[in-house]
Amino acid sequence: MILPKVSNQASPEDVVKELNRNGIVVIEDFCQNVESLKKEGLRILDEMGGASEYKFGRYAALRTQKEVAKHPILHSYFTQPFIKETATAFMGEKHYLLNALYITQEYNATEDLANNGHPHFDQDWSFKFFLYLTDVDEDSGAFKCIPGTAQKGKELREKSHKEVKKIPNIKNRILRDYEDLGFTLDDFIPVEGKAGTLIIFDSDTFHFGGNIKEGRERMVMRSHNTKESSNDLLSKMKKAFSGLINT
Repeated sequence: MILPKVSNQASPEDVVKELNRNGIVVIEDFCQNVESLKKEGLRILDEMGGASEYKFGRYAALRTQKEVAKHPILHSYFTQPFIKETATAFMGEKHYLLNALYITQEYNATEDLANNGHPHFDQDWSFKFFLYLTDVDEDSGAFKCIPGTAQKGKELREKSHKEVKKIPNIKNRILRDYEDLGFTLDDFIPVEGKAGTLIIFDSDTFHFGGNIKEGRERMVMRSHNTKESSNDLLSKMKKAFSGLINT
């Protein structure tokens, strides 16, 4: 299977054609101001202090549009015309751009996988722009995916949601919950790329983040774009986790 790629001169329409076929597309050398974004990301990580439960390094979560807007460099980048037009062409006119932004700097080698380290589709759907801020290969935790699985992921997510009701209980781990599909780790393609590589994908696509080897590092930013407002999503998640059992 070939990883879907387009030129950094591709139009939003070209990108959406690939997304509709494959659920994911990669644009190499997309970002020309990587260093300024990385510097701003490190500043935010320093201020927010990361999170002690994150075993792989540190992360910052800007969970609402208002939070992201406090950081003009990042807000400007992830709302640039190309991203706006691509999101509109893929999601339709009614959507919420840059509903959340996550920054991760991973440098701790461990074989213990967090949820995102297991092959999965997201329990709550979003459309993501995932930017490498460092050079990334398999040893530094390259993002991995199976192109062309978004439709199946959507079917499984919606079916499981009807069965369990609460979003955190949705069965979304490909190798554990859906063994009958026959997928293995070897089916997932690593997205290796230089700093500035942009991965655009539908979160129903089967995907996961790789492990970091000793002495290596990965820093990324990813924007989540949704069909619900950040306030509605936060309210929904609080309700979903309220009284949650059997997680």
